[in-house]
Amino acid sequence: MWIGQTLAAENFDQGSGGTLQAWPSTAYTPWIPRGGDVGHFTVDVSQLSPSRTDGMGSDSTPQLTMTVQTKNYDEADSSAAEPASTTTSTGVATLEASGLKELVRLKFTLTDATSPTEVARVYCACFRALRPSWERNLEMRPIMASTPLVASSAGSVPAAPVG
Repeated sequence: MWIGQTLAAENFDQGSGGTLQAWPSTAYTPWIPRGGDVGHFTVDVSQLSPSRTDGMGSDSTPQLTMTVQTKNYDEADSSAAEPASTTTSTGVATLEASGLKELVRLKFTLTDATSPTEVARVYCACFRALRPSWERNLEMRPIMASTPLVASSAGSVPAAPVG
């Protein structure tokens, strides 16, 4: 789905009242059609690298949050529901989501795990999002019994039509 993505967040912003505020960095995958009733989504984070630019204190720990978004074809992106999310450091994280609509996408948000509103920091995450796997609704369906089977040495074969 996404191979070798890098997401960087510079958390500098002049908020209301002259105070500095931090803003997370967010990226989205393209919308894809839902492939089943339950989706399994996986992200592999190879690197999370923090750095401070204010010259004070030690580095903090950034975190990458993966959120599943879902919507119907006729809905706006802003109306997308978020049925599931997970937060990870480096390594592999898997997320299961059900109750999905017609389209799904992943939203990735990079923030500071220690202090999400901390200012004057730069974060970088290198990751790849794998193609989702799907569980389909396997309803029990009646077996069509229009052609009877007969036993033979080669196994079951359809019986010859009579008449």
